[in-house]
Amino acid sequence: MKILSTKCLTSAQQQRLQALGFTLVQHNFIATPPLPFALSLPYEWLIFTSQNGVQSVLAHPQWQELLSTPVLCVGVKTQQLLQSKGFKVCYATDYATDLVAYMRSDLSRYQEGRIAFFVGTHRLNTLPDFFAAEKLQVTEITVYDTVFTPITLAAPVDAILFFSPSGVQSYLSTHTAAAEQVYCIGTTTAQAATSHWASVIVATEPTVDGVLQTVATSLTP
Repeated sequence: MKILSTKCLTSAQQQRLQALGFTLVQHNFIATPPLPFALSLPYEWLIFTSQNGVQSVLAHPQWQELLSTPVLCVGVKTQQLLQSKGFKVCYATDYATDLVAYMRSDLSRYQEGRIAFFVGTHRLNTLPDFFAAEKLQVTEITVYDTVFTPITLAAPVDAILFFSPSGVQSYLSTHTAAAEQVYCIGTTTAQAATSHWASVIVATEPTVDGVLQTVATSLTP
């Protein structure tokens, strides 16, 4: 069975699939180059929704001045990266919808002072719509671009691994969905795929390793 990963995997992750007898094709279908941005300190809260946003902020000359500011984030890998650099993560969750629910449960905590929301150029509206509805003082800072970098496959594959809605869009810019079995890192990515593929499976854990585990469970005896 031939599997396409729309994100390049680590050597260990590649070996994991190959050990199960799969043929792996991989390519980064999106690139996330950092963008120049300015910080207007201080902030009362910081919000990150991806590792890409964290990496871009870490390249800013003033990033260490943010270390004393509490952080809310989406994604366990985002949380781990932030904590490894000394940030204080007060709450982390797998999905932006859960972060909205968390903030709404104690709204007064976020109504005083400015919030910095670090995003890419293809960010979703889940959090911005909430901020606008509750009239929170949020400064949205675009810190990285999302660029489609697709290739055209020479031969069809049996399964496709997607890790973001942008990855789905990039793949579809050069291919037509067919009978492939699709695996998605989370429900948001799956929503982007379900209108194109009949069979979409969401990883039991929203990480790359979670996707691979779901593949192993569903495709091996």
